[in-house]
Amino acid sequence: MAYAEIMDGNEAALAQRLGAEVASASGNTDADQVVIGRALAVPKPREIVEAIFKTAPDGFLGLLRRLGADPLPDPTLYRELHRLFSSRDPADRARVLVLRQSPGTISPMQIAIVMALDPVLLHPRFVRKIETLREARDLNAALSYVRAHCSTATEEAVRQSVSSFPEKKIVEAFVLGWARRFDRLPFPLAVHDPSLVVLDTGAALVSAGRRYDNCLASKVPEVLVGRKLYVEVRLGAGRGVIAELRRTSRCWVLRMLHQRGNGRVPRDLAVAVRGKLAAHGIAIYDQPSNGTAGLDAAAKLLDIYDWRTDDVSEFDTPEPLSLAELEAELDDLVRTFGSTASMAEAAP
Repeated sequence: MAYAEIMDGNEAALAQRLGAEVASASGNTDADQVVIGRALAVPKPREIVEAIFKTAPDGFLGLLRRLGADPLPDPTLYRELHRLFSSRDPADRARVLVLRQSPGTISPMQIAIVMALDPVLLHPRFVRKIETLREARDLNAALSYVRAHCSTATEEAVRQSVSSFPEKKIVEAFVLGWARRFDRLPFPLAVHDPSLVVLDTGAALVSAGRRYDNCLASKVPEVLVGRKLYVEVRLGAGRGVIAELRRTSRCWVLRMLHQRGNGRVPRDLAVAVRGKLAAHGIAIYDQPSNGTAGLDAAAKLLDIYDWRTDDVSEFDTPEPLSLAELEAELDDLVRTFGSTASMAEAAP
């Protein structure tokens, strides 16, 4: 602490404050550094702290004893710790509580982490999960992003989840837990069609994953960060198709269609669904005409493994259909595939 004062250019003032202790002990008057050196060997720790900082706030001496034998790498940190323990600000009091309740020796890294963390994350058990300053800053930034897209992530709600977070779980699980509650898309998609349902919340993705027996719940992180978006195309009679979209700099583009259990979508139904999505501004992957001589053979021999994926090659209607025509075709396809499914279920 005395070194920190000297480094700050307060050597003369420090010597003057400590001079009385030196005079009473030795009766000598010397240069500032000699005065400081002798003074530090005479009083008790509390007297030294009070001579340097004028006050010794509750708990500060105890913290100093737990810093170890080596001085802090940044001398000014002593002054910051004194300010922290003297403060009545709720965030500072939370930081003091974490430092006082942390077991064992307090390292400079632990202090830096406690000082950097968002106050809402300050709980002794939770802070122990964070090992570096970079982790603390990343956690702050990640939580800020998630909270911006989750209306229920209030100060009190987050603080409660921090205090009750299980001892054995990692920090990533905490962020994922809040991510699953998101209810604001980073890049919203507006479609004015009751048969096209944008899965725009974590709860909607989880629910659709259960109904379609697939892994939609695991896609919450990618939707939250804006990489993907999922749209449920409802076909009636409890049936539907899940459209997986990817974002580009200009629009959303269809990447894949999924049936229940991630099954393949029948070709005719896939064509109609893609046409419906295209009519609502969703871009569809394109490729050279299917009639180009040798095209399929060249793709095969060049080992283009995904050349004939359902969601690219089969969008080949030569003349675009109107939205009304697409709706009629979808209705016919639903009746056809619904009848086929019913017959299969009735078969012995």
